[in-house]
Amino acid sequence: ITVYHNQFSDIIKPVLVDDVVPGITAFQPQNTGKESNTGLEFEMRFQLSNQWQFHVGGDYVFDELQSQHLANKHFFTNLDYRNENFTMNVKGRYVGKVIARDAALANTQNTVTLNDYWLADVNLRWRFSTINIILNIENIFDKTYQSYNPQFGLEQGLPSRGIGINVGLEYIFK
Repeated sequence: ITVYHNQFSDIIKPVLVDDVVPGITAFQPQNTGKESNTGLEFEMRFQLSNQWQFHVGGDYVFDELQSQHLANKHFFTNLDYRNENFTMNVKGRYVGKVIARDAALANTQNTVTLNDYWLADVNLRWRFSTINIILNIENIFDKTYQSYNPQFGLEQGLPSRGIGINVGLEYIFK
């Protein structure tokens, strides 16, 4: 478990500037001064048996930065199984709500908040002497979510890509 306190100087943030060109209002990157935040991180690993391992962790930010909006809660978990010829990894991750546009800071009427979401992935690998077969399934429940991108113009977030399935064949030269 780690408690941290970060101090930042000269954070660059898009600032609303009137009349950059007469009659046009635009965002311009500017240094916004000093900020700090405090948070808590944790991570634990459990060896359940010779084949099974469980890994869990996350973080919580107590005081968010005003100039850089980030989700204040993250959580992850991994479950691994390994034997001589087969490997399986199941992982889940949680991302908390995040403000994509703060009305008070952007000089607009509405604050835009992106919802929190959970994602789950599965990775499988079979070994056959010099050949490996690999199967990766990302977002296995085909969860719809919007991930945050701090660039203005993408304040509604980047849309999810849905479920992703990758199959691979690996040959090992000896």
